[in-house]
Amino acid sequence: MSKERRQKLLQELEALENEVMEEPVDNDAAQSVPTPTPTDCIDGAVQAQKKPRTAKQLEAFEKAKAIRDANYAKRKAEADHNAAQERKALEEKLVKKAIAVKKKQIKQQKLLDEISSDDDTKPIQAGKPKVIMPSGTAPTTPSLPPPVKIKFF
Repeated sequence: MSKERRQKLLQELEALENEVMEEPVDNDAAQSVPTPTPTDCIDGAVQAQKKPRTAKQLEAFEKAKAIRDANYAKRKAEADHNAAQERKALEEKLVKKAIAVKKKQIKQQKLLDEISSDDDTKPIQAGKPKVIMPSGTAPTTPSLPPPVKIKFF
């Protein structure tokens, strides 16, 4: 947009805003006709005023509110108790696991100490060397031909 066009549009906008502000407001007409609010109208129909609640209704509402609050407090206390039990169970499980790991470390350390002390006292014996297979591999067996497939009709 060019500067001239932009300035022209801004001037028109200011003129329109001034016209809206300058319109006279008739106070008598505004006070005599109440303007409906969005809460008063639903689909163009005016709602009737609600009847006030009776004393029994108010008592019943207060009683229901008290019961609701009591149930909420009971559920919250139960949820807190369950969460505390779960945390306690998890902590116990973690402690047991930590003890097991520590025991395993102690056993490994004892084994390493035992091996190192054995190496110091025993001389190396010459003899038949041991063949150590890598863990997880089985000795090779002769391969068999694939099985014959038989189809039944």
